[in-house]
Amino acid sequence: METVSVPTGRDPRDAATPHLSVSQANLIARCPLQWSFKYQDALPAPAIDSDNWRLGVWLDDALSAFYRGEGWAFSMDTLPERLHGRAETAVAQWADSPYAAVRAAEGGVQRRHEHTIHPRGTYGEGLAVIGYSDLITDDGRLIDWKYGGKPNDAEWVQNVSRQLRFYAYAEPFLYIEHAHIVRFGGKELTVIEVPLSADGGADMIDWLYSAADRGPIAAVHAPTPGAHCGYCPYTAECAAACKVAFDG
Repeated sequence: METVSVPTGRDPRDAATPHLSVSQANLIARCPLQWSFKYQDALPAPAIDSDNWRLGVWLDDALSAFYRGEGWAFSMDTLPERLHGRAETAVAQWADSPYAAVRAAEGGVQRRHEHTIHPRGTYGEGLAVIGYSDLITDDGRLIDWKYGGKPNDAEWVQNVSRQLRFYAYAEPFLYIEHAHIVRFGGKELTVIEVPLSADGGADMIDWLYSAADRGPIAAVHAPTPGAHCGYCPYTAECAAACKVAFDG
């Protein structure tokens, strides 16, 4: 299997392990060429710096600290003042929800999940898939916090649901009974229950195999044009690659 260049992850093992992350699988589904530019060629790209991204990172850090038992961790010192009102609303929504009273399972905050999928067919020796869940509670709930996102978009829900199903699948000996997407950013907290059924698990495995086929194991990474081209950081590189392929 070809070694894949990956950015430094949350755990030192990530950088040393050729792998596919659940976020990479989503990117491959959108455009294999963009994935190749980012992860195989390691081309520089502008950092994400939207308000929703800032709030999402802040909320993830604050909730992780809280569930690790580090006390009330919702200081807004790291946020621009213009975002304080939205952050306060998110914290109030969380504090009024049942999630404020749950406890984390041992090792259940930002847990690293790794599982080797054994490729179908004759290629490779398997591919490590790595992802991090936000919270696993001591009563068997798997929770993924989102700020923003599109809870009314079936594709968005499906992609996030696949991530949660992977976390549960990678931990067969860990008690996980329910999985929830908890979305902040609206007038009220949106909770989406993710069924952990056999059918959903099979869909998730097919999704990972497809991502492996079109990403790490593929010899050619074709562009997939669409609305996402409008905010792709590699438009110049894509145009050059397509021109070479066409002229060749």
